[in-house]
Amino acid sequence: MRTLILLLLCAAIARGNARAEDSKLANLPVEITASGDTNYENGIATAHDNVAIHVGDTDIYGDSARYDTKTHDIYVEGNVRIYRQISLFVGEKAVYNLDTKQIRAVNMRTEREPYFVTGTEVTSDAEGEYI
Repeated sequence: MRTLILLLLCAAIARGNARAEDSKLANLPVEITASGDTNYENGIATAHDNVAIHVGDTDIYGDSARYDTKTHDIYVEGNVRIYRQISLFVGEKAVYNLDTKQIRAVNMRTEREPYFVTGTEVTSDAEGEYI
């Protein structure tokens, strides 16, 4: 049976250089579903087995995940797939920050027309720039 954990992000983003869409993200719910165990303790939601996370225009899938409500980081491991707008990021492990939309990943691959990007450690920002 699929378990649903619904977390509402109510705190406003207190960044001086925050853009309008970033401040809207604070009010969007983070929906986490999994076919295995789920837990929420001390501000950290964990889920195992066929995890799906949906927030705004981003969908994240993996074998297991943790969401830290204080830092707004989502840690995903195993068969990671991150769909953001029209882009797909695939990797072994990834950290996605809801505030900055930054992706830090291990063994990740994606495309950025007209190129394909792959690397053992890849970082992407909200604008799609890769480091």
